[in-house]
Amino acid sequence: MEALHLLARQEDGRGTSIEKWCMAITQEIFEAFLKCHTKAHLIGHGVAVDESAIDSPLKELNDTYRHRSSDKLREVVADGQLYIGTPSVQAIRRRLYALITDCSLSTPNLKAELHGLRLARGTGRADGNGYIPFRFLYNEKISNPDRLLVAFDAFVFSQAVGIEPRHGEFIHGREQRTAKVLLTPLYSKVRAALTAIAAQEAQSAPPPVVLNKHCPECQYALHCGAIAKNADDLSLLSKMSEKEREKHHRKGIFTVTQLSHTFRHRKRSGEAHHDHALKALAIRKNQVHVLGKVAWSYSGTPVYIDVEGDADRDFYYCIGLRFEVAGSILQRSYWADDPSDEERMWVEYLVALNAIDEPRLIHYGSYETSFLRQMKKRYPNPGPEIALDGLLESTVNLLAVVYAQVYFPTYSNGLKDIARHLGFRWSHPAASGLAALSWRRQWEVSREPELKERLLIYNQEDCAAAQTVAEALSALSRSLRVGATDFVDATALKREYPKRFGKIDFALPEFQQINDAAQWDYQREKVYLRSSKRLRRRQETYLTKALGRIDRRVQVEEERPASCARCGGTEIKRWGWLKRVTHDLKISRTGIRRWVVRHSFPRYVCSKCNVTFHKFSLPRRKYGVALALAPWADTNS
Repeated sequence: MEALHLLARQEDGRGTSIEKWCMAITQEIFEAFLKCHTKAHLIGHGVAVDESAIDSPLKELNDTYRHRSSDKLREVVADGQLYIGTPSVQAIRRRLYALITDCSLSTPNLKAELHGLRLARGTGRADGNGYIPFRFLYNEKISNPDRLLVAFDAFVFSQAVGIEPRHGEFIHGREQRTAKVLLTPLYSKVRAALTAIAAQEAQSAPPPVVLNKHCPECQYALHCGAIAKNADDLSLLSKMSEKEREKHHRKGIFTVTQLSHTFRHRKRSGEAHHDHALKALAIRKNQVHVLGKVAWSYSGTPVYIDVEGDADRDFYYCIGLRFEVAGSILQRSYWADDPSDEERMWVEYLVALNAIDEPRLIHYGSYETSFLRQMKKRYPNPGPEIALDGLLESTVNLLAVVYAQVYFPTYSNGLKDIARHLGFRWSHPAASGLAALSWRRQWEVSREPELKERLLIYNQEDCAAAQTVAEALSALSRSLRVGATDFVDATALKREYPKRFGKIDFALPEFQQINDAAQWDYQREKVYLRSSKRLRRRQETYLTKALGRIDRRVQVEEERPASCARCGGTEIKRWGWLKRVTHDLKISRTGIRRWVVRHSFPRYVCSKCNVTFHKFSLPRRKYGVALALAPWADTNS
C-alpha cells in the first residue's frame, strides 16, 4: 500500500490530503469509480441519493441472490469448517476454516466487504492450501468491472493478511455456475484506479459533472442532471462522444447554446451524418428542424412492433404488435415465461403476422432488427405454412429517418424523449428499458401477476409511441405541422449574425478594443513609424513570397507515345512530371502587369534503353514573348 501513497504524492505534491482520503476508499467507492468518477466523489462525500432511481430494485435482487446462494453453499460445509463474519488475521493465516462468508477486511487506507473466501486444498500448485476470494453475481455474463471488483477484494486481502491470491471466483447465474478469474494481470489496474481516486480527491475542486451511459441506473441521476442542465453542458447531448466534446472544448465551446450558433448547412455526400450543432439549435429554438426532404413512404399494412428481452441471458420474453383492422386498432402481446417458451412465442407471433395483409413492420431502433435476425437463426423452420422470406426486408426503422434528417428539440434521440415531446405519455412514471428489465427479474423470483401485467402494458405503450413518431414523420414528409408546432427547414436557414460593413455596437466595451487591435497586423506590414532589422527581414520575406507567386498553372495531358524514338521499343512507362515556369507580361487596356505561368507535362521512359523523353514542346527560355520582345529586354536571354 505504500506504493499507492508514493504515487499519490507524485500526483499532488502535498501528500497529506491524499493520505487522509485514502483511508476512506471503500469497495462502494471503488465500484462507483469504475462507472463514473463523479459518482465516486459523491459517495465519498456522503451526498444524499435519489431514492426514486432504478438502482435500488436491481441491488435488492442481487442481495437476495447473494443470501440464497450463500445459504446453499453453507449447507455442504461442516460446522467446524465454517466461519460467518470476519475471523482474526492469525486464523486466516493458519487456514483454520474451509469457508468464510460475509468477511470484512480493512487496512488504514482500504476497506472491502468480501462475499466469501474458499480454502483451496491440495497439490501445492498456485493457490494450493490458500484462500480464494469469491463473489456472488446474479448475471449470467461476467463483465470487466465485475472482475476488477473481485481483484479489489483480493488486493485488500493481500494488504491485510500478507498473502496475495492468484485466482478469484464467481458463483453466478441462475444455475450458480463457478467461473475462475486470473487476478495477476488485474492487480496493476486496481492500483491505477486507487491512485486515480486519491489524486481526484486531492484536488481542491470536485470533478466536473459529465453525463454518461451509467446515468439511467445511477442514484444520483437527478442530482447530476440538474447540475448539467444549469450549466448547459455539452454532455447533455447523449450522442456526442467524449472525443467530440474535447474537440469543441479546444475551440472554446462548452455549452449547448454556444454549439447551436455554429450550425452552417453544408451539402454532404456519403453516409448519413448526425449534426450535433443542428441538434443544439433545435433545442435552443424549441422547434423541430428538418434537413432535406423526409422520405417516408411504404406499401402494405403498417404493423408497429416492440420487443422486450434480457441481454444478459440472450433471451427474448415479450413481443408486441399494433395494427389496424377495419378502422379499429388491435394490440397483441406474446409472452415467454422462460427460454424454453421462446420458440412457442416466436411461432405464435409469426402466425399472427401471416394473417395480416402485406404487413410492414415499423419499429424504433435496431433492437427489433437484431431480434428478427437472431430468431431466424435459432428457429429456421417454424412450420410449413409460415414463410420467413422477406421478413427483414419488410422492416422500417424510424430511428434511421430521425437520425440524420429530423432534429427534435430533445437531448437524445430515444423513443421516450421524442414521443414525450410529441405529447405521448406512459402510464407508469418510471417506464424505461432499465425499469422493464428490473420488473422482469423481480417477476422471475416472485411470479406476481401485477408485475407481468405492468410489463405487458409497457410493451403495448411502446408500440403506441412508435406509431406516434411514425405519424409525425408522415406529417413532415407532407410538409405539415408536427403536433402544435411548425417545423423549420434547416437548409433554408441563414446566419443569425451575418458579416456586415459599418459601425458595430458591441455588447461590452472590451470587445471594441479587441476589434480595434485586430487592425494592427495591417499597420505593421504597411506603415512603419519606427524601423528595425527584424521588421525589415519580415518585409523582405513577404515580398519574396509575393514575387514567387504563380498566377496560372497549366497541366498538359497527352497520349503516351506508341514507341521509343531511339530504339523503337514499345514498353513505354510514365516517369513523373516536368515543370517549366515562364515569366511574361500581360498587356491590357488598363495597363501592363506581371504574368507567371507554370506548365506541367508528363515525362516517359523506355524500359528497353532507359531513355527519358517528353512530347511537349516549349521554348527553353524562361521569358515569354511579350517580355522577350520588349524594347528594354535582351532578346538573346
